[in-house]
Parts: sequence; C-alpha cells; structure tokens
Amino acid sequence: MRSSQVALLCALFVLAPAYAKDKPTIKIQVLGSQASTYQRSIVVPGRQGTSQINCSTIGNANETSSGYGTANTTANSNTNCSMTSTADTPPRTVTREIEQENVSALLPDGRQVMLWCQQGYRQCLYLQPGQYEAEIDGNALFIIVPELSGKERKVKYKAVSVEPMKVAEN
Repeated sequence: MRSSQVALLCALFVLAPAYAKDKPTIKIQVLGSQASTYQRSIVVPGRQGTSQINCSTIGNANETSSGYGTANTTANSNTNCSMTSTADTPPRTVTREIEQENVSALLPDGRQVMLWCQQGYRQCLYLQPGQYEAEIDGNALFIIVPELSGKERKVKYKAVSVEPMKVAEN
C-alpha cells in the first residue's frame, strides 16, 4: 500500500465521526413501566388431499418363424401400479404470545408519551420511574440506560401515543 493511500485512509478515519448523523438528545421523565403480553392469532389454511398413481410395465416378445411362411409369436408382460395419497389437512388457528414493555413518560415540553417495546423484536427493559436521557429517531426514542459496569445501553422504544400539551387556564 502506498503512503498516499495510507494517508487517505487515516484522513477518512479521523473525519468520519464529524460526518456521522447525530440524533437529538432530550431528557425524559419515566412515570411508570409495566409488562404485558400481546396475544396474536393467525389462521393457517387447510390443504386438500392428493392421490397419485405410478405404474411400470416390463415385458418381452419372442418370434420364431419357419422357412414356409409360418410364424410363432409369444409375448409376456407384467405391470405393477402403486398409489400414494396425502390426507386432507383442516385449517387451524395458531395463537402466539409476545411479551412487551409499556412505558409512560413525560417529554421536556410537558407532553405525555406512551412508549412500547416488543420482546420478540428487540431487548426490552423494565424502566424504574426517574430521569433518563433519550435520543430521538423519527417516531422512536432510544432510551439511554446506565449499567453497573459504567457502560450505557440504548433501548429502542416506539411512540404509540402522544398527548397534546395541556394549556393552563387563567
């Protein structure tokens, strides 16, 4: 690798964080968190039964003739057939349960938001009431949760409802 290529790679590594997309960070107040189970039922369609017949024939023929125009012909054959069938399958209902976490929180502007995290799609946490930092990404909040090791974990929660700001009456 030439020195100009090495210099270009070093410059890219140094400048890459400057061009990274920063997500806005806010402080939220978690009011409560509760676990629930989402139950989903799907209908699996049935299937009509089928039948198939397979046959094979094996045979041979022999002919003998005499010089005076007479011929004697014999033929033997044997046919074997087998039938395979699959039975009808009736439709059935399959029920699945998915654990999810629902979090009620206040945004900095006073709006209350209901957040949702589904265990089957991502790692969810039971959040204790308190202050948390969060990154906004579209309709989702990445709540930053400190761990015992001193590291931080970002847990993705989708906003399912946002109450409008309450106007104070005079």
